[in-house]
Parts: sequence; C-alpha cells; structure tokens
Amino acid sequence: NYTLRRNFGFYKGEMDMENITSITFTKTAPSSYDEKWNANLTDTEDIVGYRQGTKVYIVGSKIYMNPTSNYMFAAKNSWEAPLWSNLTEINGLDYLDCSRVTSIDYMFQYNLALTELDLSSWDTSKLEDITEMFLNINLEKLNITGWNLSNIDEKDNLFKYADKLN
Repeated sequence: NYTLRRNFGFYKGEMDMENITSITFTKTAPSSYDEKWNANLTDTEDIVGYRQGTKVYIVGSKIYMNPTSNYMFAAKNSWEAPLWSNLTEINGLDYLDCSRVTSIDYMFQYNLALTELDLSSWDTSKLEDITEMFLNINLEKLNITGWNLSNIDEKDNLFKYADKLN
C-alpha cells in the first residue's frame, strides 16, 4: 500500500514541524540527509521521508493521498497547535495521487508563508468536502484548472480571509 500516513503524520522527523520550510514529493532520494523514516501507512520503505536541514523530501514510486487528507499542509490545527507554520514551498504536488481522496478540508488553512500553489493535476472527482481548505492564507496565485467539483457537499468558507488570492 503506497498511501501516506494520515494527514501530516507522513512527517516523523525530530525537528518541530513549524520549523520546516519546504516539502518535496519525488521519486528520487536526496544525496544526503539528516534523518530518515518510513512515511506510509504500512510502515515499510515504499514511501520514505528524509529531512535535510529545514527541507523534507517524501520519496516513493507511487504516493497516494489518504481518502481523508484534512490539515495536511495547514499551519495550525483546530486546537491552535502549530503545524507547518513556516512552510514557504511545496514541490511535486502533481506527483501526489488524489484519485481516492474524498475530504481535503482545512488542508492549507492559516498558512501565511505559501504564496503560490498549482493543484491543477489533482484528480478531484471523488472530493466531497473542501471546507475551509484555503481559510486565512496569503496565497497570491492558485491554479485549480480542471478540477471536478461535481460531488462537493461541503465547501463552507473555502476562501474566507484569502484576500490576496487572484
């Protein structure tokens, strides 16, 4: 099973999450790293996480997102605990397979460091819940061209306080 650990649980590094500045999804491991862990549900090396300074690399031949992938890149959770609060870039988002995902609510909420996202390659045909996905973010550019939102039941406050978004 090539599915990431639930939500932000794919990160099991020793450094506090709020200090991570970059996440890259890729097929190729970095040449050097500070720490390494298994990042998939089955705790095998099908998906491996690496930390190099404040950068995280998630490596696998196929990476499926969880059916419920809420808070995955959020800067804080509903209890105000800090998560990815200094995340300035996410690379390789087109490498994530979203074809099984039904819920991505709160996925990027409160992330004030990200300014641009391209999610146009995501298969959103099974999505049902996108509630507050982009709540209170500083995004200036967002590409969701081609998204299939025909099954969406929940979308409350999707772009609330996303004032910089074009």
